[in-house]
Amino acid sequence: LDSNYAEAYAGIAEANLYRFRSTRDKTYLETALQNARWANDRNSRLANARIVLGLTYNEFGQFEEAIKLFEELLREYPREARAHEGLADALWKTNRRGEAEASLQKAVQMQPGDWSVYKRLGLFYSRHGQYEKAVKQYEHVVALTPDNAQAYANLGGFHYYLGDFEAAERDWLK
Repeated sequence: LDSNYAEAYAGIAEANLYRFRSTRDKTYLETALQNARWANDRNSRLANARIVLGLTYNEFGQFEEAIKLFEELLREYPREARAHEGLADALWKTNRRGEAEASLQKAVQMQPGDWSVYKRLGLFYSRHGQYEKAVKQYEHVVALTPDNAQAYANLGGFHYYLGDFEAAERDWLK
């Protein structure tokens, strides 16, 4: 209805980014980049457009561009948890691991009542084999969302990797 509606193009970009991640078809990644850039050009203050653009840069391996974009965005919108996650991913891939972890920890500090920031930090730790730290984050997730079956499944997996089979079973049975 409105060919200049930047939020719609950001949404199209994000949908194509998800399609790329599930299919690994570069056509979707190129389409995501095109739409994210278009949305960002039309409305450079739109946080979602910049987040999707940064996530797309990460997929292309353009980590320095992603870092710059996420850092600029976070100066304006410090509570954007997805921007912290995207920044952490780019920092990790440029071997700035301490900064990556700090970015996600900052998201937790900014939004301590938001279960999703604990989830992101927990997944970050699990991806890097730090299961003890992942357990601590997922304990926050289940405390904030006691009906979250996926959180218990992940928590059980982390306990399993740590060799605490009783805790893993207890988590999986919840």
